[in-house]
Amino acid sequence: MNRTALRAAATAALLPLACAGAHAAATAYTSRAAFAADAGPLRVETFEGFATGATPGGLPALGITRIEALTGIGDATQATVGSSQSLPFPLFRAALPSGTQFLSNPLDESGRFATGALVFTLERRVRAVGAFIADDAPLGGFEIDAYKNGERVASVRLAPRTLPDSFAGLRADWGFDAFVLRAAHPDDSWGLDDLQLAAPVPEPGGWAMLAAGLGAVSMAARRRGRGAAGASCRRPPQRTAT
Repeated sequence: MNRTALRAAATAALLPLACAGAHAAATAYTSRAAFAADAGPLRVETFEGFATGATPGGLPALGITRIEALTGIGDATQATVGSSQSLPFPLFRAALPSGTQFLSNPLDESGRFATGALVFTLERRVRAVGAFIADDAPLGGFEIDAYKNGERVASVRLAPRTLPDSFAGLRADWGFDAFVLRAAHPDDSWGLDDLQLAAPVPEPGGWAMLAAGLGAVSMAARRRGRGAAGASCRRPPQRTAT
């Protein structure tokens, strides 16, 4: 997704759901165990490998090519790694699921404190995303929107997510190439930890290659089968008595 489409997606994330077009069926999760059971193998980023104040533009290990952040009033800012040990105000007191680091906006006066939305662009489409929300005093619910080619295709709305039981996840029937996590209340300050994505969805070309590969394997197996059957019908060589 290019910068123009990404900003359009981020802006659309702040609009009511009624503005969206056709939607895929989506399942909301508040249990990480249930999410993992349905989503299959997961790639997880704990942010423990980032220094406090780092501004990751992407997460290659998860296939995330771009990350952008919005304040509660919709201003663009930088997604920033924070630490529960150096917060400027008591965002949360409960322990995070993995260490001390989490992703949010800068959480200072320049960012107006409130974390409006975090926007992620993917290299390849997936069908499931989840994370733990770093907040123990939410002002409202939480939402996850999924996009395909700049159009919102799936969305879930969850009750307030409060640490330590703060998991939020979405699984869609269609693959999506971008997603937005946001608090329903514009003045809420939050972060996320243990961001997790399902394995990439095979692209149409990949399905064609897979089908061709399976066809070749099947044909080779049939040929081997016919060869074995023919060999079994041949008369074995006779030995000559001496």
